[in-house]
Amino acid sequence: MDHGNQHWVPSSYLEAWCDPDLPPRYEPYVWRFPKDGGEGRRKAPANIFAEADFYTIHLADGGRDLSLEHGLGTLEQEFARIREKRIAKREPLNREEKGWFCAFVAAMHARTRGQRDALRQQWGHGLKIAEDLQAALVRMTPEQRRELRPHTMPHETSGPALSIDDVRKLADQPLPQMLPTIIAEDLPLLMRMNLSIFTTGDDVGFVTSDSPCRWFDPGTDRIPFMLRSPTIEVTMPVSPNSFAVISWEDLPHYRDASLSEVHAANRNQQIACDEYLIVRRNVLSPVWFS
Repeated sequence: MDHGNQHWVPSSYLEAWCDPDLPPRYEPYVWRFPKDGGEGRRKAPANIFAEADFYTIHLADGGRDLSLEHGLGTLEQEFARIREKRIAKREPLNREEKGWFCAFVAAMHARTRGQRDALRQQWGHGLKIAEDLQAALVRMTPEQRRELRPHTMPHETSGPALSIDDVRKLADQPLPQMLPTIIAEDLPLLMRMNLSIFTTGDDVGFVTSDSPCRWFDPGTDRIPFMLRSPTIEVTMPVSPNSFAVISWEDLPHYRDASLSEVHAANRNQQIACDEYLIVRRNVLSPVWFS
């Protein structure tokens, strides 16, 4: 297995949304709908939200570093186990299980194609500035370069600096370089926050998307949102029957969701997704688009 086709939304996560009324001899499928509505299409989870070498680090000798892909695979296995063995039975998670769950949530927020493209744009802008500065320095005379040399005191030190090659790697493949650090920084705060699972027996239930994890802070206009904010809400559909809310609010481990709350969660998924919603049935509710 060469791990060439790598998912930014894991197929194991999406399998919970496979249509339960599978015709004989059909491969299990979900229903994929365009963000703004329209006709749904049957799609096998393995065939969507994937890109060649999405997390691969290409080495100088032509090899492929798949350590991030393998690490994410472990997260996905642990999440699937917790979803089946604990959340489906409405059982509380112990601290280790909460750790795996929160690590999966942190990864799901940062690993999407939309996040990758935003990071590429940010680092690409930084790369252009660095390259323009380098070109300007090359054109300078030795005297002009000496005038630009910063004056420092003997006791002053500076932190590690990025080379242009470092910035170029970040602009080209930001996720392999940054995702482990992002998860490591977010996880301690997510672990301190309260995890509550909203559940429903509705036949359609909660929908998911190509960007399942949503950060929203109704208490501030500041963007990007910060996990330390007392009003931050981190949400992610876990399955059609369960929806995770991580916040600083003291909520019960499990809570029955009303149909209006299910529709509100689905509406928020529609707002936050990049291109596609995922539904377990060939059904769209107008409420999700109002």
